[in-house]
Amino acid sequence: IREKLLGIDHADYGSCLNNLGLLYYTLKNYQKAEQYYFSALNIREKALGKDHIDYIGTLINLGILFNAMEDVEGEEQMLIDAKGILELQNKYANHPFYSNCLLRLGVFYTKFGNFKKAEFYLINANK
Repeated sequence: IREKLLGIDHADYGSCLNNLGLLYYTLKNYQKAEQYYFSALNIREKALGKDHIDYIGTLINLGILFNAMEDVEGEEQMLIDAKGILELQNKYANHPFYSNCLLRLGVFYTKFGNFKKAEFYLINANK
């Protein structure tokens, strides 16, 4: 319905795709989840810009998905990208996505034995 009413480049259509990505992630159909998340990411970038919280949320969703898929490089890249955008936007300094990103990075680096980096992120996630 949203596709017909709003078109495939509308932010609300991107939200539908993001939600479908979450559905397929929950069903453990990771390939479909990835497709929907990347489609949502592209639409949100065009419609809202990379500094919008919805775009950042999709990056974090992709990081979570890549963790489940054991795509180490993908997970790290998505979380680093999200963290970088959040840090550039002062308006998101206290947003839960920021602490979530830091926490996920802390857990990521702990898993791979980089305890110095992990400690930094985990301490800052709780500030």
